[in-house]
This record gives sequence, C-alpha cells and structure tokens, in this order.
Amino acid sequence: MPASAAPSVFFALALVSCGSASLAPRPHSAVHEPSEALLDAVGIGDDHGVGISLERGAAPDSRATDGTTALMFAAADGRIEIVTRLLDHGADPTAQNDSGTTPLLFAAAQGRTEIVKLLLERGVTARSVTSAGVDPLMAAATGGHLEIVHLLLAAGGDPSAADPAGRTALMFAAGNGHDDVVDGLVDAGAHVLAKDRDGLGPADYARRAAHEELASRLDLLAAGASKSAVRGGERPK
Repeated sequence: MPASAAPSVFFALALVSCGSASLAPRPHSAVHEPSEALLDAVGIGDDHGVGISLERGAAPDSRATDGTTALMFAAADGRIEIVTRLLDHGADPTAQNDSGTTPLLFAAAQGRTEIVKLLLERGVTARSVTSAGVDPLMAAATGGHLEIVHLLLAAGGDPSAADPAGRTALMFAAGNGHDDVVDGLVDAGAHVLAKDRDGLGPADYARRAAHEELASRLDLLAAGASKSAVRGGERPK
C-alpha cells in the first residue's frame, strides 16, 4: 500500500464488486425466458412481476452473467418483500456469485438491516467470505452499519478475522472514521494490536484517513489503557 494512500480507499475498491449490485432492465421485447423476466422484475423492484415470473417457471436462483442471483440483487437493493418471496420459493441464501459474494454480504455492505436479520434467521452463516477474503462483518464495519455489526457479532461473526492482506473489520471501521463501530468491535474483542501485511494497525488506518482523535484513542487502547478510561478521556498512568 503506498504510504500516501488512505487504507479506506483501497478497501472501497475491494468492495466495488461485492457491496453494490444493480440490474438494468432489458427492453420488454428482449425478454424471452422466465428467468430473464424474473431478473428484470427484481431490477425494478416489481414484486408482482417477480411472483408472475416464478409462477411461469423462472428459477428462483436465476443468475446474471457474473453469477449474481436474483436474491443478491434484491438483498443489495433492500427489497425485503422480494427477498422473502424468493426465499419462500427456494432461492439459495448461501449462493455465491463469481467473486464469492453472498446475499448476506450484499445486504451487510448496503446497510439492509432487516434483510440481514432475515438471512441470519434462515440459517446463513455470518462467517462467509468472498474470493478476496472479505466477510460480512468487514463490509458492515466499512459502511458504518452499527446495528448490522451487532447482528453479525451475535450470530458468530469473528471481530478479528483478517483478509489475505491482514486487514480486519476494526481497521476498516477506523479508516472510515466510524467511532461507534470501532467501540462495538473493541467491546466484542477485536484485536487492537493487530497489524496488516504492511505493519499497519487500526490506529494507523484512522490516522492516515485524518481521523486523529480516533487514532489517539486506539493508540491508548494499544498501550494498555482500559476502554472506560479511554472513552472517558483519561490517559493511562
């Protein structure tokens, strides 16, 4: 990682393919198969059209060319009615697209709290990872989605899991200045002393992104200060 670059920028690039999804509807005359019609209906949020497509034989796990399923598109867009309908018709909540991204990671990255709850209730693991080593907790932490972070931690998410570059959810939260997420991860046992492959820790990520106050707090925690002392503004003796 170049010394002048903010770590959060690099992670944002890593999430481009897994944190957002959009599907442009084709002209009606180009739709020939029920599965194509299903993807089009999902793309415009047409729950009624989704139901008709399923009745006409569309596979609930219909995929776009990159392997992204109808469920993933609906999860990313926050369309809970469509997500529920697809799941009730047998859509696989653990399916992965070509980059290894799951519906849960799409929902976590976009802050779709109710969909994250639903997927977890359907038995989806909070520890699934993409081919790039990104897990839902990292995605939620990067976006500052505190409630989702708590949901994933309660479902078994690992607060100290690292991607192949050694980057953790705490580093991404710190690099994006999400103080409340940082606190939640630290409370859950995230390693404040962790280093990535470049030897950078959470405080370094915060400091390089100009979040000086957060960086100072993380420095204090790394130096052994108690969480209560740091949050109260005290310095370790």
